[in-house]
Amino acid sequence: MGKDNLKVISDNNPSLSPFNLGDWLVEPALNRISNERGAVQLSPRNMRVLCCLARQPGRVVSRPELFDTIWHGVVVGEEVLTGAISELRQTLSDDPRCPRFIETIRKGGYRLIGPVVPIEDPLLPVKLRPRAVAPSGLRPISRGGYIGLAAIIVLMSCVWALIAGRSTTTYDSSWQTVPLTSLAGQERYPTLSPDGSRVAYIRRGFQRKASQLYLRQCGTTNEILLSESENQFSFTAWSPDGAAIAFVVLQPEQAVLRTVPSLGGVCVDLANLDGRVRGIDWSPDGRYLAVSLQSTGQSADINFLDLETKQWSSPGSLRDTDTHEICPAFSPSGTTLAFVRIEDTGREHVFTLDLGSRGAGAERLTDRPATYSSLDWLPDGQTLVASASTRDHHQIWRIHLSNGAMEPQQVGQRHVYSAAAASTAPGLVMASLDLDYDLAELDLRHLPEDTSACRLRSVLSSTWIDGQAAFSPRTGKVAFTSDRSGELQIYLSAGAGSELRPITRFQDAMIWNLFWSADERFLFFMMNCDLVPAYYSLEIVSGTQRILPHTYELYDLQRASGDGNWFYGNRFENDEVLFGRVSLDGKTWETILPGRVQLVYVSVTGDSLQYFKPDRSQLYSLTQNTEAPARSLPFDLTGLVRYASAGSDIYALSTVGESSTLYRWGNTSGGLDTLGHFDARIAGPIAIAPDHSRLLATVETRRDLDLLLIPDFH
Repeated sequence: MGKDNLKVISDNNPSLSPFNLGDWLVEPALNRISNERGAVQLSPRNMRVLCCLARQPGRVVSRPELFDTIWHGVVVGEEVLTGAISELRQTLSDDPRCPRFIETIRKGGYRLIGPVVPIEDPLLPVKLRPRAVAPSGLRPISRGGYIGLAAIIVLMSCVWALIAGRSTTTYDSSWQTVPLTSLAGQERYPTLSPDGSRVAYIRRGFQRKASQLYLRQCGTTNEILLSESENQFSFTAWSPDGAAIAFVVLQPEQAVLRTVPSLGGVCVDLANLDGRVRGIDWSPDGRYLAVSLQSTGQSADINFLDLETKQWSSPGSLRDTDTHEICPAFSPSGTTLAFVRIEDTGREHVFTLDLGSRGAGAERLTDRPATYSSLDWLPDGQTLVASASTRDHHQIWRIHLSNGAMEPQQVGQRHVYSAAAASTAPGLVMASLDLDYDLAELDLRHLPEDTSACRLRSVLSSTWIDGQAAFSPRTGKVAFTSDRSGELQIYLSAGAGSELRPITRFQDAMIWNLFWSADERFLFFMMNCDLVPAYYSLEIVSGTQRILPHTYELYDLQRASGDGNWFYGNRFENDEVLFGRVSLDGKTWETILPGRVQLVYVSVTGDSLQYFKPDRSQLYSLTQNTEAPARSLPFDLTGLVRYASAGSDIYALSTVGESSTLYRWGNTSGGLDTLGHFDARIAGPIAIAPDHSRLLATVETRRDLDLLLIPDFH
């Protein structure tokens, strides 16, 4: 088949007519492939790679040619293409050791060896379309040849499985979900009964603290109310015999670990918990509950509650670590504990711990960094399932115990959380998120005397996610991110909501840490295109985008200096975190402070800094080039605190649950004032206009969580 059969548009965005690739129907315009087992959505990037190979089936396409065709003019790492090929193979169920579709040519590139056939009539059913033929240069195989080849492949697969010690079981990468709940509000922390027949979950309304614990029989709409309270509930876990459900009650002074019979009855308090709970699980023998608990100012640790003796114990190999251990999960046999470890650098990985071996240390399972919201075992005891974010959305991953490989599971949802599997039967339940963020403004020049009368006015709103506002330091222009166009982009506004226009055209990107240059010529930001994070500069007038010579492994950039010669941020060096500044060319580093720092303000001359440290609400002021130590400012606020400053005054917005309070501390007067109380959940950074006239905050206006079920997940 020649190139003329597959047309490419001229703007370097390959767009082909539909075609058959083996038993797959490929529809590039829809970024979709499908066969008799169902449909799978591809990312735009992966579809472009597939189409580029499909233009010349059977021919080796070099890596430079692929980069020039797909990422022309954009600097990306080698990992981008490698990741695209890997994800395509996973979606097509293609084994790189014995490929059916994409073959790797050592030191050459890739070629598409699967049969490609263009489709004249895309409405024609797949089974009635022209029979696929082998690409030019490849000799067709006879029926007898196919039988012989199949026998060889089966034999080789068995031999390889014996050598590698790995299962030859294959899994469908596209799963059909069944809606379980669809009510307004939030159904969260679902968990399946051991046999997969019932689901326990927590429901609460948006911006409400009251919670209810429900139980529902799968396949029905019948609900049983097991418990309700004016306090929030979090985390659920079934007992291995299916007779009881454990859950956490967040009371004003402390959390309570509680159980309730699954058929309804009296709740029993098991333990009081002083701190933030980061996950619970019930051991298969029914004797222990594993609890991840983070006390104030401390790391999150996993401890076991013996339900017979009511005594706590801790795995010795985890006791002395300074990292956070969350999402505990007992293996079906109870001999292994899986958990997520958050390292000092902020990276999260899955670890396993052999509970039967004294003195055994935890072993890292995964190599791909991600942000996890849940972790669970499948009944085979060889596979974990997790909900985790690696780009701009949360998805379901299968993690293989043999090699730590993470395999994405296509469930047709952009954001899914709290995935839980049945322990003795197929089945998976998860929470699907539908949320809306708006940018809201507070006029700081006309504040009411009654702080409860303060109102945040929505000024940049859509049915999508708008957030991460950043005021330019001189004229007060507003840059922010939004996915209102369907893809996350950077937008620019002359004011709050006026003269709005997009200034980027990214695809499948995650953008964060947005800040301006002092002269307002550039915006700097971090962008994660397909798991390859890097820092970029964007010239506002020309739209020119360049990658900065700073890698994610070394720097966490936060601000630009007033003279335009430095970036301030954190550096990871020899397992130690340092705060300082780095030159624009990335060659010169100057350490200012040990430890991770979040910068709030830096003066034009760079001699005055205001900052705080993660997991602490205390704010500090430091004057460089003097021997005076950092000065502690009078901020000791509860909840999640966000700071903003333009030098003379410091603003702090504290969010507890669904309520927020705004404070201002005068640098000159030294007084702390309460400016307002809001019934709003702040979901991102806050920004202050250069003239201190306005405050912008990212406000969560909707957060609906509905439950989805995959009955046959295995």
